[in-house]
Order: sequence, then C-alpha cells, then structure tokens
Amino acid sequence: MDVSHQQRVTTEYAEYDIGYNEQLNGEVEFDSDTVDFCFWAPFSVYPLRCFVRLSDYDTQAYLTNGEADIMIEGDNNDKNYLSFSGFGFADEWMTQRVNRCRYEIWFDGEARARVTIYV
Repeated sequence: MDVSHQQRVTTEYAEYDIGYNEQLNGEVEFDSDTVDFCFWAPFSVYPLRCFVRLSDYDTQAYLTNGEADIMIEGDNNDKNYLSFSGFGFADEWMTQRVNRCRYEIWFDGEARARVTIYV
C-alpha cells in the first residue's frame, strides 16, 4: 500500500467534524484503488496532528503501510490530504481488487477539524 500527501480527483464519500478528544471509526467502500482523507482546521490557532489507521474490512487486521499522520500548523487555512492506494487483491487468484476497508481517525492537539473522505 502507498501513502502520499497529494490530492487526487475523487468523489466525496463522507464528512465529519471531530475534536481532539474524539476518535472516529468507520468503513469506506471504493471503486478505484484510492481513498483520500482531507483535514481542514481553519479556526485553530494551535498545531494539530491528524492520524489515520486502516484495517481489513473482514479480519480487522491493520493494513501494511495503512497508518499515516499529517501535521497542521496553527493559523493554517489550507486543506491537508493523506491519500492511500495500492490496496491489493481480495482473492488469491488476484482477480478481485480490495474495495472496502475500516478506518480510525484521531487527533493530537487541542482543536477541531473537518475530515472529508474521498473515493
């Protein structure tokens, strides 16, 4: 699995507002081999580190290279992206690509941010 810090052309899947003491757990289904997480904390004067951890939908085992974080500096109005791709295949014959996974999102810092998931 690959992780990058760039935005791709994708479709919005879900959007959440979460704070520093909250953890967001969910599931995402995707047609392409990419899931993007966008973090936006326009009203924060404090730095905020955003974490994402992905796991297998069925077994809940953590995915290889399925964990990343990004730092948002205080007073930053920019959107920050973590993009995951290269999920591999769901079957041993390599005919069906993985098309869903579970995610965990949490923050380190005293701020709220909007998280948008794109597929």
